[in-house]
Amino acid sequence: MGRRRGKAQAKPRPIIARRPVTTSGGSRLRHQKKLSSSSSSSSLLDEKKKNTKKKKNSSSYSQTTRNKRLIRLHKNVNFDEAVTTICDARARGIAPTTVDCNKLLSAGVRAGLWEDVLAGLQAMRGRTEPNHSSLAPEGTAAAACANITPSVVSYAVTVRVLGAAGQSVRALEVFSWMAQDGVAPDAVAFNAAVSACGTCADAMRLLGEAQAARLADVVTFNAALATLARGGKVRRAEDLLDAMTARKHAGRAAPAPNAVSFVTLIAALGSAGDADRALALLRRMPAAGLEPSVRAHNAALAALEAADRWRDALVLLGAMARDGVTPDGVSLRTALYACCAKSAGKSEEADADLADAKLNAQERERVQRGVQLLEAIEAGRFTKVPSPDYQMFHVVIQAAGAVGMHDVASAISRRLMASTATELRAHALVELPSPRGRVELSNGPSGAGAEECERLVRRVRKETQFEHVLSALPYAFAQDASKTDDDKCRSLAFHCEKKALALALHAAGTSRVTLPRIEVNIRMCSDCQAFYAHAATLTGRVLECVEQQSKNTRVFHPVNKL
Repeated sequence: MGRRRGKAQAKPRPIIARRPVTTSGGSRLRHQKKLSSSSSSSSLLDEKKKNTKKKKNSSSYSQTTRNKRLIRLHKNVNFDEAVTTICDARARGIAPTTVDCNKLLSAGVRAGLWEDVLAGLQAMRGRTEPNHSSLAPEGTAAAACANITPSVVSYAVTVRVLGAAGQSVRALEVFSWMAQDGVAPDAVAFNAAVSACGTCADAMRLLGEAQAARLADVVTFNAALATLARGGKVRRAEDLLDAMTARKHAGRAAPAPNAVSFVTLIAALGSAGDADRALALLRRMPAAGLEPSVRAHNAALAALEAADRWRDALVLLGAMARDGVTPDGVSLRTALYACCAKSAGKSEEADADLADAKLNAQERERVQRGVQLLEAIEAGRFTKVPSPDYQMFHVVIQAAGAVGMHDVASAISRRLMASTATELRAHALVELPSPRGRVELSNGPSGAGAEECERLVRRVRKETQFEHVLSALPYAFAQDASKTDDDKCRSLAFHCEKKALALALHAAGTSRVTLPRIEVNIRMCSDCQAFYAHAATLTGRVLECVEQQSKNTRVFHPVNKL
């Protein structure tokens, strides 16, 4: 028999070497705290606090560290907050950095305060314009940024805010300062300058300079396309897009167009009334390696609506779903307006024009198709739009009432009241010179711009053939027998878009500067569109209004005869 195996002997535990006590840092303090008495521990901590305080008071505590602690400007800092923070820091003897000043200028861009931004840049350059001397006192952008070396970002930000405010001449002047100050422009600066151009010639000149400097990218070319489109140079814009497609412009390499390039030109063709070329351009996108986006389709739908081709608009809307492009609220709203806006723009007095039975049947057919589209939206057939909004209901009700389909209009009105759709309160924004800055306007005969608007409407009605489009009023208001025509005209006269235009023209005076940007949160009604068209010819200016909801810019050019 073999030997019985006994229990396995337990292995001896290895001796683990203890970590040596360090001679610096918190580990030493923690070790000493365990070994020493409480009195000696407190003396060590007190000594550390004294050393820390000495370090902060010594010259080794860098200026940059103090700046970070006292200025702390974040990316989306408020303009007034940025000015106050920097001025307080300067009062403590802490100078801001160029980055801090650039953040302040960017905050001014977001607030639309172009005069403050311009004064800040001038102060950074060590100069102050005579007409900005009032901005030099303490607590202003000029005081905050004084004598801080500007960078290329400083100039680009200023050019951008001036361009957005319609100050194209000043924007190009600021761009020229870069060469005077020995600052080389980058691609962002060129893009801001091209976008700010008020004339096609300036845009193409700067585009050539950007190409020569090898800084022109697709954003630069798109900015030039947009400037050509605003100036009505659609043919030249098409030539520029063709050059981008061929990857060569003016003998130099050019970037390939992107979706924004096509959308910009499609919208320009729509504004010019050339829906056929707009559709052809939409079909060219796959050949350029681009999938037609919902924005491109919306631009084409807007072109068809402007050309009063409601059948084609409905066909394109149906093709979107087949091509895998889901219609959004802008798509459906545009198609509804294509069917109904023309009829909704007719007044009751205009029904005499529909005496011809065939013409009346055509009007009723297009409105009926609009009613069917509204019912499809209510039924939830479009995934991105679970239910119609107020404007969709409104335009169909207006059109049905205008062509004599009062029962249909009343039925849709009842559905509107039972729905969750709420009327979107209209408001407009306009960028005015200091001290007013950005002004928000609402409908009604009171508030900002009311007096200027009343004078402008009176002048346009007196000196042109403009007459208010009463059918642009809400259906219930238009059908109210207690309301006179004067009441209805007065209601239309104080729409926020008209008030914004009146303030912009009043601020410009007799000078030929580009008018500041006007935005409205909803679609312009037919009365406001007619008013802008007559005002453009009366003043000899190109008028623009941006519809925020659809991101569509309506452009009104002067004509020789009203």
